Amino acid sequence: MKAPWHIVGQGIAGTALAWRCHLRGQPFRLYDQPRAETASKVSAGIVTPIAGQRLTLTQGWAFLDEMEAFYAEIGQVLGDTFYERHPTVRFLINETESARWQKRLGDPLYLAETESCRELSPHFTPSHGCFCMRRSGFLRVAAWLAHSRHWFLKNGLLAESQVHPDACSPDEGLWIFANGPWLLGLPPFDWLPMRYAHGDILTLAIPDLGNDRHLYNGECWLQPIGEGYWRTGATYEARPTPETKPSVDGRGELESRLRAFLKAPYTVEDHVAAVRPVTLTRFPTMGRHPSKPHLAWFGGFSSKGVLTSPTYARHFMDHLLDDKPLPSEVDCLH
Repeated sequence: MKAPWHIVGQGIAGTALAWRCHLRGQPFRLYDQPRAETASKVSAGIVTPIAGQRLTLTQGWAFLDEMEAFYAEIGQVLGDTFYERHPTVRFLINETESARWQKRLGDPLYLAETESCRELSPHFTPSHGCFCMRRSGFLRVAAWLAHSRHWFLKNGLLAESQVHPDACSPDEGLWIFANGPWLLGLPPFDWLPMRYAHGDILTLAIPDLGNDRHLYNGECWLQPIGEGYWRTGATYEARPTPETKPSVDGRGELESRLRAFLKAPYTVEDHVAAVRPVTLTRFPTMGRHPSKPHLAWFGGFSSKGVLTSPTYARHFMDHLLDDKPLPSEVDCLH
């Protein structure tokens, strides 16, 4: 019988790893202390095949197929659909991006993923142009985590408790810490190339947009959540500590960005914040502790966790079970 793994943290990363264990038949147990607001719980879960100021396709293209298949498979276990496709209108925010996009139009891979913006709402003003991504969408992250948690609890696979590495005995098997930014506060892992990034997210009422189900992305994103309500975010501020208090300056920054392309009136209904775990390379990081091999880590997914965690969880399992090398971009020990 295989020795069980102990996974600490039930955010996006820990949940993906736990489900990968379930699919592969690897016994596991989760440990998670409930927190009101975490980066995973407030995450918009947005996935687009083209992202960033450089309008790059590469990373999204490599992960999309596996991500959609993974959430569909787990959705069948849980009896619900959590990943929803929604076309995304991407506003070009300056002349540099506009010129860059004109060059991208000569690439058939980009043409296969995009189309022109048809019948754009008059409440938006794309001063430098826009395009529409068909194969984009978002994971209903809060529902995904809650339904997964219920399933893990029902099957005796989750303990609502906090675990410190010092209390983890080698005799109990492998302990994998996937507890987001709190990983950095633990002495066995405080050397990892990670930092804290604070982010604010607003919930808005925008009646004039009606039942529009597009995602919009410019200097910030705008996500439909139903019945005239939308979310917008997120700020990205380096912090020395994992502070989760909403920032007044963060709200002001988001509203300024939003007004650059949205002309419809709105009211702010809620304001939340959380701290992301960000690596210096912007790729996640994972591995066994070099001097304490009964400890491992799996984290640093930042804003790409929904997209990349299913694939990297599979790679990590292949590494731990079959001794396959980790992808070079996530292996900070070699």
